[in-house]
Amino acid sequence: MGSARGPRKPLDTCRPLADIAGVQEETRNRLALASLIVGLSCLLCILVPACGVVTALAGIILGILGIRSERRILAIIGIVASTVGLVGSVAHMAFTAQMIMNGEHPLIRPPGSEPPPQHAPLDSDAG
Repeated sequence: MGSARGPRKPLDTCRPLADIAGVQEETRNRLALASLIVGLSCLLCILVPACGVVTALAGIILGILGIRSERRILAIIGIVASTVGLVGSVAHMAFTAQMIMNGEHPLIRPPGSEPPPQHAPLDSDAG
C-alpha cells in the first residue's frame, strides 16, 4: 500500500534527531571560528575603509549565527573585534572625507579648490 511517491520508509530508518543536532552544532562551531578569523582580519582592514565595513558586517553576522555553539567565546571575540573594526572603519572614512572637504588631503582636493599654501623651508644653517 504505497503512495504515488513510493513506499514509505519506516521511522526507525530515518536519520536520528541527535545526528541532525550534531551537524548543526558542528556548523555553529565553524561559524564561531569564522567570526573570529573575519573579526581579526577586519582590524587590518581599517586601513581600507570600504573593505573594513564589509568585513566587519560579515564578522558580526557570523558571530551572531555562531553564538549558540560550544565555541561561544570565539564568536564573542569575533563580534567584539568586528565591532571595533566597524567603528574604526567608519571613523577613518569620516576623517578622510573631512580632510578632502577641507582641502587638506595630500592626494585629493575638491574641485575648484586651490592647493594648500607652501611654507617656506626653515633655515637650518643659521647659527
